[in-house]
Order: sequence, then structure tokens, then C-alpha cells
Amino acid sequence: MESEPEEVQPEAVGRCPLCGRDVVEGYKTYECSAKRKADGGCGFVIWKKISGKRISPGAAAMLLNGKPVGPYKGFISKKKKRFSASLRLVCEDGNWVVRFLFDNSGQISKARTKPTPSGDALKESSENIKDFGTCPACGGKIIKGRRGYGCSNWKARDGGCRFVIWEMISGKRLTPANIRTLTGGKTTRKYVFKTQNGGKFRAKLKLEKNPSGRWETVMLERENY
Repeated sequence: MESEPEEVQPEAVGRCPLCGRDVVEGYKTYECSAKRKADGGCGFVIWKKISGKRISPGAAAMLLNGKPVGPYKGFISKKKKRFSASLRLVCEDGNWVVRFLFDNSGQISKARTKPTPSGDALKESSENIKDFGTCPACGGKIIKGRRGYGCSNWKARDGGCRFVIWEMISGKRLTPANIRTLTGGKTTRKYVFKTQNGGKFRAKLKLEKNPSGRWETVMLERENY
């Protein structure tokens, strides 16, 4: 009896800026591997064709790394005129969009592609991230460390605040947007986490005070994956 062939997993193009999962090549888009509702329902995509120009996997990978690509020739405007431009993936008003970058004038114009809603999973490119929120324990500024996000008042002379949100929680790497959601007193959407024995489950995250009065990241609405 022949065994069924194993499902071939598509090769990752890069990391999704919304949820941190792999972005893979689809039929018309480069899409998040967590697009299924069971995996989190992430809606991030980069369309393969923008204004008549096909976007290669290599170009998509550079966009996902926060780098501009191009300039390219052969884009076609709504008025059927050809033009040259570079492309860049940016976040505006809570949506990730591919933008045209005209190097000769410094002008940036929106490419003709559909926006990707980000919700509380909004993650900006690193150069645009300026504020991770306010420490709920002492009101200090949240700063990024090697393994997590802590309070700027951590030194003894500044109060010795020990507040921290670890960047990795049960196999899930928190994004800067997740940190801003938590420090803003809000609850994240559900993400997939891993147990120590390799199992998976879904849950939301929120900052709450424990019985001893210390702030900690807790999981809510936990369910089997």
C-alpha cells in the first residue's frame, strides 16, 4: 500500500509585518501563511502585479525587509502612460500598502494595489517606530532590550523599575505593535502559541497586575489549536 505524498510547503519569501509568520508565494499574491482563519486569519498580501508590472519573489523579499526596490521601467498609469519608479512597503493609517517612490523628485505616491488591514497587529518599519508606550508600573518610557521591552527607569538612581515584556512568549515573537497594544491597556487579537511538548494553542495577550501587585503578560481566551 502506497503512502500518501506529503504536502509540499511553499518556500518562504520573507516575514509578515503583521503577525511575524512566513510570507509565501500564491497564485496572484505573496501572502501570509497564516491567512486561514484557523491560523489567525492574517490578511497581509503583496500583489504580484502592480500597475501592469510583475513583482518578482526577490523584489517581494526586499520589500518585506523594509528596503526599496527599483527603479523599474514599464509601470502603466490609469491614463495608460508608462512611467518608471521604485517601490516600497509602508504603513499608513493602519494599512500596509506598496508605494511608488520617484527618486528624482522625492515624491511618494500610492501604488495601485489593495491595502492590507492591520488592526492591533500593526507593525511599522523599524525606522518609523519611535514609541513603544508608557510603563504601567511607574510611567517611564518603554525601551527595547536584547530579550524584551523594559522600562527606561530600570537603573537604581531612576527608581529601579523592573517592568518587562519578554519579546518571545511561548514561541510567539511579539512585534512592536503588540507591545504598544499591551502598554496601551488593550488586548491583542488571538495568536498561535506553542507548549513545551510541541503542542499548539491560541490565545489573546493582555497586561494585568498579579496578586503581588506586579504587572505581567497574561493569556486570555485560551483554546486548543
